[in-house]
Amino acid sequence: MEFQASLTTAFPNDTNFTDGTLPKTLSAVTASLSLLGSFIIFLTFWMSPDLRTTARKMIVFITVADFLFAGTTIVDYLEDRLGSTGYFVRTLEVTIPRIMALVSSLIWTVHLSFFFYLTICRRISMESERLFLMFFHITAWGVPFVIIVVAYFFNGVQLLADLETGYKCWIRNEKTWKAMCIWTTITGEGWAITTYITMTVFYLLVKQHIRRELKSRFSPGSTFLTWKSGHVARMMDCKLTFIPMIFILERIWGTIRFFLLVTHFHNHGKENFTLQWLEILHGIGINSQGFTNFILFVWCTTKIREKLIMGCVHCLSLFCRYHKRDQPVISRERFYKTFNDE
Repeated sequence: MEFQASLTTAFPNDTNFTDGTLPKTLSAVTASLSLLGSFIIFLTFWMSPDLRTTARKMIVFITVADFLFAGTTIVDYLEDRLGSTGYFVRTLEVTIPRIMALVSSLIWTVHLSFFFYLTICRRISMESERLFLMFFHITAWGVPFVIIVVAYFFNGVQLLADLETGYKCWIRNEKTWKAMCIWTTITGEGWAITTYITMTVFYLLVKQHIRRELKSRFSPGSTFLTWKSGHVARMMDCKLTFIPMIFILERIWGTIRFFLLVTHFHNHGKENFTLQWLEILHGIGINSQGFTNFILFVWCTTKIREKLIMGCVHCLSLFCRYHKRDQPVISRERFYKTFNDE
């Protein structure tokens, strides 16, 4: 069977897909949810001074990158609907921030898993935490900047195609097979594959350490000496299983498309080198990280979830009071007391 026939199997007569409407729309909807989740993460971090740990700060930094990436998706979708802007403006508005956000988010994700390993397994001091955080900032923001400068200098970023969920959106298909593979690896997919491996290794090491501590939690020197601390450790052990699984599930579709590019594009040309359903899953997965972080690190954290619900109840109570003067309202003193309780 011909390569084109074997890979063009989904939505064969769907004009919404062939003109890019369906993938872009689904990507924009997912990006909107990601923006909402990112905003809630920022809000809960700002309203919870007692929860501003180093790990939470790193989650916020990841969210900043994911917020920027989702924002570029929305900007592209709106420009596509309202009319495209000029080449240079489009490069500054979409391509450069997109590369910066993608690579930075991946590097921060690796740093977070490494930080969990350092604090839980190695039990580093607060001073060491500050030094590592400074190093994380330099690498997580500096490396993407260097990549952008190098790519621009070697005419990588300038070769901008129409931004869509296509692979990779900032690299023209007119580039040779070798150049496309190199730039795709440098500007994202190489970092994604590295992240799959490193974060999985670090989380497995942390899980192994937690389980070992739980088995000897009542022995001298154990970290988990109480039932409550043991319960928190078991919850963390469960979460450390889901974090890398969900992360890989969201981004694996782009990696599959990358390997299709590497293995088929060279021999079969640029047309239809990927399955159409992969394009949809890739667009959804890569734009959903902000919303996923909200579910994992806000909603699945009991303390933060309760504070978030309490804040929503207070806002609803104020709304009811404004429209119906006789409605009861939660007092400001009670609200802040509940919200800032440990």
